[in-house]
Amino acid sequence: MTNEQMVEVAKDLTEALAPFVISGAGAKLQLGSESINVIYHSLVGFTSRNDQPSVDVKLPSAVIQSLKEVS
Repeated sequence: MTNEQMVEVAKDLTEALAPFVISGAGAKLQLGSESINVIYHSLVGFTSRNDQPSVDVKLPSAVIQSLKEVS
């Protein structure tokens, strides 16, 4: 499945799920393999991005010292 196809399936899923999210109602849905594939890859991408250290991590003292020397 290409990225473009995945985006289209994701848009369709978003539209299908929006009423349940807005209303706060639960739902039981049957999903096809394409939908499951898109959901899986979306969650993997989301979790992997959030597992990586962010820019607000404290810098090592050697890096801070070298930045002071440059400025």
